Amino acid sequence: MTFAEIDPGSRFLLMGHSHGTNYRSEHVFSDCSDGTRLEISFEGKPVSPVARLMSPLGWLMCGSLQNMLAGDLADMKSAVERST
Repeated sequence: MTFAEIDPGSRFLLMGHSHGTNYRSEHVFSDCSDGTRLEISFEGKPVSPVARLMSPLGWLMCGSLQNMLAGDLADMKSAVERST
């Protein structure tokens, strides 16, 4: 994934391509009563014939994806806490 857009302090967009699928992950930061809220949207769009054929099996990867996102969030939290 590479940074496609960055709006400092408010959002960033990551995009990537792997195994015939385009990936998009947007992270949006907003103020809330007890700190900062982070909303993440993630999508994968199959673009190759093989990826389109395999896309119905994508639900099998949901657990792995959740684990990867949780790890990314933990890393981000650690980095932010170190810098404050």
